[in-house]
This record gives sequence, C-alpha cells and structure tokens, in this order.
Amino acid sequence: MTSDVACRRPVAILADDLSGAAEAASAFLGRLSAPALHLGPADVRFDGVTVVDLNTRALATTHAQNALRSALEAIPSDALVLAKVDSLLRGHVGPWAEVLAERGPVVVAAALPALGRTVRAGVLHVEGVPLHQTRAWHAELSSPPASFADLFADHPTVTTSPTANLADSLRQAAAGGRIAVCDVATDADLDLVLAASRSIPGVQLMGTSALAAAVARTLPTGTDGVAPRRESPLLLTVVGTAEPVAVQQVTELVRTGTRHLALDADDLLDGLADPGDLARALEDGSVVLTVASAVRPDRTDAVSVALARFVAAGQSRRRPDLMLTGGATARAVVDAIGLTTLHPVDQVHHGAVVSVASDGRTVVTRPGSFGDLFSLTDIARHLAEPLTVRTQPKALT
Repeated sequence: MTSDVACRRPVAILADDLSGAAEAASAFLGRLSAPALHLGPADVRFDGVTVVDLNTRALATTHAQNALRSALEAIPSDALVLAKVDSLLRGHVGPWAEVLAERGPVVVAAALPALGRTVRAGVLHVEGVPLHQTRAWHAELSSPPASFADLFADHPTVTTSPTANLADSLRQAAAGGRIAVCDVATDADLDLVLAASRSIPGVQLMGTSALAAAVARTLPTGTDGVAPRRESPLLLTVVGTAEPVAVQQVTELVRTGTRHLALDADDLLDGLADPGDLARALEDGSVVLTVASAVRPDRTDAVSVALARFVAAGQSRRRPDLMLTGGATARAVVDAIGLTTLHPVDQVHHGAVVSVASDGRTVVTRPGSFGDLFSLTDIARHLAEPLTVRTQPKALT
C-alpha cells in the first residue's frame, strides 16, 4: 500500500525507551527515507522519517509528560506524529495520551500481532490472555491495567473495530474529544486503522512498532542513506533484563564460546565492581555481562546506570561492538559511552535491531521480553558473518 500523501508528509516517531525506538525505526528498513534514531530531541530536524528516544519510561509522570510536550513543540504541524509505546503497556502510556489529546485527536492501536499481543473489546491480550491475568508485569512496581479505559481513566475513550465504517467511528470520536482505542488482531487491521485515521485533520497515532510498520508500508522502497556496517569479531553483550528467558539465552551464548562475567548488584551500586575485570576478559574475546543477584524492582534503574558506568570504564582498547538487551540498560550504556545517534541497518529477528552508532561501532538493541532461546546466539552469529550476504536490508512487509 503506497500513498502519495504519506510519501510527502514528514513522520515523527517519539518513543519512551531505546529498544522500542530502535524497533520502530527498523520498520523503515528498505524504505525511503532511512531514519536515524536520535537519543534525545535536541537539534533534531523533523523531516522525512525521524525517530527520537525520549527515554521517559523511568521518569516521574510529570517529567515524562513535559518531555513529550517539549518534543511535540519542535515537530512541524504537517508531520504525522506517532507515539511509540510499550507493547505490554508499561511506562506512562495514559499520561502520554493526555498530552497528545491536548494537541489534537488521538487514535490508539497498541497491538503487536507478530508476538501475539492483540486488542479485543478494548483489552490488551497476550497470546489470548488478558494482560492483567498474565505475569508480564512481574518486574514492575505496579499492576497492569485491566483495559484501555482504565489506562485512560482521566480522558473519555471509545473502542472501535476495523469494520467498513471505521473512518466514521474515528471521526466521531475526534469530534467528541474522545481517544479512539482500536481493536486489532492482525497487521492488516493496523493498515485499516492507519488508512481510516487519515481522514481526521491533525490526527496523532499511539501504538507499537507494528503501527510504525504500517506507516512504513505506505512509503516507497529504497535503500538510500543506509550506513555501512563492519564485521564484529569482538562483541560485548550486556543483559539488563529481568525476563526469565534471558538466563537461558545467556547459557546458550556461553556454550558457543562467549565468556560470562556475572556481577553482584550490590557491588555495582557500591562501586566495588572492578571494570578491569571486563577489560581483561575482552582481551580474550567476546564477553556476556550479567547481573548475578536478584534486583528489586525499585532498584532496577539504579543498577542499569551502575552497569553502564562499569561498561564505559571497562571497555578494552579494542572498543567492542555491543549487544544490549532491555531498554533501560541499552539507553544507560549508550549514554555512558557518549553515543548520540544510531542508524538502523538490519534486523536479526523481530526487535533485534542492528545499528551503526555515531562512533562507528555496531550496536544491537533488543527488548528484554523478545526472542527465543537462541536469540543472543543468533545475533552474535549474524554480526560475525562476512558482509557478503544481506548487505542491503529488505523492506519489512
């Protein structure tokens, strides 16, 4: 599906964490124009497709809202705005929607069908189970919302379905000042939502990377501006996620010959972990870095920052490429080593996005809950391959 209107219109994607921002940016691989991923809104030109990580997931609500307001002020009035939110609705989804509603109509389509995350009757389902009945929020300090109506409790909403009169339903919601929450089961449903929303002047979208992919499908194919990537003989994998599958993923990666360095959370927070241990380990080859002890939910952000400082101080003179899992950890690490932009060039599997960083190294980001048992192993193998295969990304369909 290609639209001349969409091709001429700037697209501004604002994300609340780094791995999600990269996931959204990767949806435009093989499309014109290839987006850069900016690590903050300062000095960003919103033309073509622009993706910005506002890094608000862990902020207080008011600060998260103010960061979004500030970014929106810099976006041209003719741009299509997409607020990229977590596919499990973590973070400040409701408060962000409030900010968008101050500016104009809001259409929410927050499904990720590729991972079995769908919306039915205004309720997010994970593999057919309502979100609030799963353990998806086991590492969070709060409980998941039972429905989008609960999530947007401070603003009137209306639930719509991808039917023949969807455009009329969305226009009526906008005219009544209501946030339109769209039921979505498939990527085709997202295409319908996007097409129907275009009839609403000033509409703003809120959703996952799947909605970003729907926008990308309206753009022409092409590979102009794709940055070159080097092979990655030395790789530092930093696992900063509390997801249980990550332990198994690390075990499989170690079986392939990657050295495992596990750190105690208290040692990190107290500054007792020696970055020299990492530097020495990297002299012998690729390393996977984890936090060995359990981390309380109220300490995860502080541990991520401490882990990032450890990485920055322990980089060997060979400057390894990076594989970063978990949005908070990924952002903390790239900040600690001074990166300013990422240019997505490939995707190993859904959400595992390969980028060329502002300092030339390769950086892979991946949400903590994504990937099967062999995710980290597959990423490492992909990065080590000679660049004679898949040198140009294909458009994602």
